[in-house]
Amino acid sequence: MDSKEALEFINFLFAKANKSILNDLETTLFFGIWEGKTYTEISLATGRSEQHLRDAGANLCKRISKDLKIIVTKRNFKNPIQYRYQQHPAIVTPFQEPFVNQTNQAKQETSNSYVITNPFTPQHGRVEDTQSFFDREREIERVFEVLNSGSSVALIGEEGIGKSSLLWAICQQAINRLQPSRQSVFLDLNYIDNEEDFYSALCDQVAIPQSTGYMLTRNLKAHKNKVLLALDNVGKMTWQGFTRGVRDKLRGLAEGSNAPLKLILAATEPLNDLFNDTHDDGKTSPLAGICQEEQIQPWNETTMRAFIASRLAGTSVSFTEEKIVQLMEKSSGHPRKLMQLCYGTYARYIAKEVGKISITKPVLNPYVISSPVEAEMFVGREDVIRQLQELWMRSSQLQSVVIYGHRRMGKTSILRNVARFVGEGVQVAYVNLLEVADAPQGVVEVLMAISDAISEVMQIPPPSNEDLLSLPQPTFRRYLSQVEGELGTKGLIVALDEFEKIEELISAGKIPVNFMGYLRGLAHKSSKIAFALAGLHTLEEMTADYFQPFFASVIPIHVGFIEAGATHQMLANPAIEDFPLDYSPEALDKIYDLSHGQPYLVQLVGFQLVRRYNDEVFSTGRARDHVFKIEEVDAVVNDPEFFQRGRYYFDGVWGQAARGAAGQQAILRAIAPSPEGLSLEALSHCTSIEIAPLQEALNTLKRHDVVEEIEGRWHIIVELFRRWVLQL
Repeated sequence: MDSKEALEFINFLFAKANKSILNDLETTLFFGIWEGKTYTEISLATGRSEQHLRDAGANLCKRISKDLKIIVTKRNFKNPIQYRYQQHPAIVTPFQEPFVNQTNQAKQETSNSYVITNPFTPQHGRVEDTQSFFDREREIERVFEVLNSGSSVALIGEEGIGKSSLLWAICQQAINRLQPSRQSVFLDLNYIDNEEDFYSALCDQVAIPQSTGYMLTRNLKAHKNKVLLALDNVGKMTWQGFTRGVRDKLRGLAEGSNAPLKLILAATEPLNDLFNDTHDDGKTSPLAGICQEEQIQPWNETTMRAFIASRLAGTSVSFTEEKIVQLMEKSSGHPRKLMQLCYGTYARYIAKEVGKISITKPVLNPYVISSPVEAEMFVGREDVIRQLQELWMRSSQLQSVVIYGHRRMGKTSILRNVARFVGEGVQVAYVNLLEVADAPQGVVEVLMAISDAISEVMQIPPPSNEDLLSLPQPTFRRYLSQVEGELGTKGLIVALDEFEKIEELISAGKIPVNFMGYLRGLAHKSSKIAFALAGLHTLEEMTADYFQPFFASVIPIHVGFIEAGATHQMLANPAIEDFPLDYSPEALDKIYDLSHGQPYLVQLVGFQLVRRYNDEVFSTGRARDHVFKIEEVDAVVNDPEFFQRGRYYFDGVWGQAARGAAGQQAILRAIAPSPEGLSLEALSHCTSIEIAPLQEALNTLKRHDVVEEIEGRWHIIVELFRRWVLQL
């Protein structure tokens, strides 16, 4: 998201809220603050008074925070806006979701189309519209019962259960239900990086002078209103940048029936488990001691049915009983899951009236089958991203990791996108080791590549070629020390993609055998610098003598298949504006069954479907609808072009099976003719491999996500790969 996109988004939100968009001065300040400029730099560039700019900048931050509920400060400006942008539900246009009979549907005419809003929004984030907030009256009554008794409250529940929406609704209703009355202040800690930002945002929202420590206590006590402080995503306080001190402070401010603060928190686990930094002393969390916990449960069947009916009221769409039962079972009563499932179902119901769309030119193909997936096209992988956030944002010392998985599983995409998820406090220097080729200059070229990547993100000139050629390792060590000094409170991750290249270079004698030990020493030298190695294997699978130094100091993270829901999202909601095509539910399920969520193959099937559509409609002139059906999926994967285009993936998995334990390829040839799988004994008979080496080879294939054992029978996991093996 660049500054122009951010400005357009903010102006869109202001217009939607019936507020004036940014004026010329505010626009100038917006661009300057977004780009990290100081007020002095903005003053020199514009010729305006620095003090005038400071005052106007403070007012701009307050305006965005107050009118749009995006808590920003001069120091923490980009992250909150980017976070809200990622959560913001897309508007459904006729080119994204086709029209149906719009009797009773709200519509708004624009310059070139009608805009129809899918009623099942937002798909992510909290529900802020009071008309859209649904149910939870029992929980709200219990919360106000506790608050009115003088205590604070913690809402505890799984992610996606509706805590944020409930927290927001309580703040809106507090004016009428809280006795005695208090000023409601809502802070989403996802927008806040550290304690300094927290205190700044708190003071700004309460409208008291910026302060911490006892001065904060005095200012809150002197304020005309006592405060109900709602903290969403309070688990953020376990991350680097927050200490127990801020929780002690909140407890002190919230104790007593007449305290300046009363707290209502939202967390994914009990506070005493979440904040376990005092367990060794036999203590409890400061917040757990003053907050009564209210467990937020999933919706029951009655509530789910009522929710679906309420959202469909006023539209021309109704869901079948069979579909409603299916939605309830799949969501398990989780409001967010139910919202997302209903959103897709509603869109597909609308798609039955696709005759009202007119596609007059070939459809831009949104699926990526060559370069790594980046920006909005990167979906899924929440589990991996969450692990990296915990290791790099919630710890005082950065942790080195190895990210492994077989070819085209998305490792490079993770490394190329992770910087967007770990915040500005962690810089990521990405290095593709394939760029060093056969490294004629040996270790010098590897260190040059790493230095250039670090220089790009840190804006610190790399060492000269002469210095690196003369004394490569000492020169790079001094450069890294210089970088560490410039990091301040930030951290640096050196991401080395295709790290098997290191083993190749060591084996070829191009770089010394102690190179990994050298890197480990650099990582251990500083708590601010760590390495992320991405490749096909765990370090244990690589040459022990070379990689032993790293064994005990890295955490392995496996990159496997993506889940069915993420597969469906990748296909049906690609990150492209005005994508006019859709999929039947059966087609989406078929693609998942064929690919098992292998991301490259999912993208390849989508790519070939769009290409086939364009060929049929615009090359042959054949009339057809705009929904991909299961028959078309079959036609695409049965076309020889599909396996030819996907050969890099198929050849890569096959080639990997030629390395390591003997007999892997023979096993795959034996299993391929049997979709139902083969027993260990049958495999031994077919391959003439003894049980012990056979089991070793199967374990290697299993570790590489190629085969799995189900009820005593070994199967090839990815159906498309099984079909490819059959053609050999």
